[in-house]
Amino acid sequence: IGFAVSLFVIRNIEKKKYKGMKFFGGAALAVFIPCLIAGLRDITIGTEVKMYVEPLYKLAYEAADFAAYRQAGYNSWRYMHVYEFEALFSTIIYIVAKVFKSFQVNLFVIELLVIGPIFGALVNIKKKIPTFSICMGMLMFYTMFYNVSLNLMRQSIAMAFILLAFSFLILEKRGWAIFAAVLALGFHKTALLGLVVYVVYWFIHSNFRLRVNGKSGRDIRLLYGEDKFICLDIHVVLIIVGSVLALLMLGIISELLRNYCEKSCILLRKL
Repeated sequence: IGFAVSLFVIRNIEKKKYKGMKFFGGAALAVFIPCLIAGLRDITIGTEVKMYVEPLYKLAYEAADFAAYRQAGYNSWRYMHVYEFEALFSTIIYIVAKVFKSFQVNLFVIELLVIGPIFGALVNIKKKIPTFSICMGMLMFYTMFYNVSLNLMRQSIAMAFILLAFSFLILEKRGWAIFAAVLALGFHKTALLGLVVYVVYWFIHSNFRLRVNGKSGRDIRLLYGEDKFICLDIHVVLIIVGSVLALLMLGIISELLRNYCEKSCILLRKL
């Protein structure tokens, strides 16, 4: 029912083309409802809630100050320090714990950091493509990714901000796009994958052209304009690209292994 009401409100503000405070009020209500559902859920919904969100909240609630909180830790499949988590995510949990002193509010804010940027991204896309439907975009999120966001919280926040960054790119607001991408990195390292999307978009929509020169095919020229170019050795390019991809894969694999170990430990403790 909550999702139906949210979609009804979104469809209504789209159909009547509300602007200003009317649009903001309707959008706030539409986003508030699914966030409220996430905030009021049982803490057993979403394995990562017990894995790190609840422990981080307890440490933040009990910490004397932020410095003590950052140095604190808890036992999982190994001893985990707060400073091992991305700075923005752990900071948000600390602020909510100290201001509101409610774990449910914490879950609400986490979901707000997912749905808010996604809704903003859809609004930006509609500005570029007037026939685009925000309502259909949110319907896809509710049916395909909402449940995932209750579990993979840091990753979901990061991907939401990457989507927002890409929507700013579409509007050619590069400053805001960079700002959103930096925020994404503050919630999860896998946001680096969003750079791949940026590079692809940049090549497609810029004047750059790729040309391999010389008989040996060792030089790559990035041409822009009629006669200007940047010349790179192909081996250097391959080393850079390979190194970046290797680092990304190592980060993803290490994150998957850590999640697997943590979930295994939780299951063993229940047994």
